[in-house]
Amino acid sequence: MKQRNLFMTCIENFTNEMISVSYSEPTIKSYRLLAQSFLRHHKDIDPGSITDVQIKEYIVYLVEEKRYSVSSQNNAINAIRLFYRFVFNREIEDFFLPRPFRAKTNPKVLNEPEVALILKTVTDLRDKCMVFLVYSAGL
Repeated sequence: MKQRNLFMTCIENFTNEMISVSYSEPTIKSYRLLAQSFLRHHKDIDPGSITDVQIKEYIVYLVEEKRYSVSSQNNAINAIRLFYRFVFNREIEDFFLPRPFRAKTNPKVLNEPEVALILKTVTDLRDKCMVFLVYSAGL
């Protein structure tokens, strides 16, 4: 029961701090849920005594077990860092929580038969002119 009260107090303090510095409602909701998930994962540990290594292990857990995307990983990192900054006045070092990078993808390029098919299916002269213009401009 004592741990649950501490948990709720931490989350309430975190939420109040975000409100006081004018975070948007969707950000507050998202960060609050991410912080709650983090604390539930470490339910048997005092939130103030969770180490940087345990935080990093949690991020690895999100990636490997929960299959979080790159943007979700970044949101979780942001929420945890902000939680510790606001509630415990503690900074989480960047080298403990490196940022994942989104994979760069090449744009989809149509081959010649696909382009020909598109150009043949357009019948209206105005539309055909627009499609030719877009194609010739490389868009």
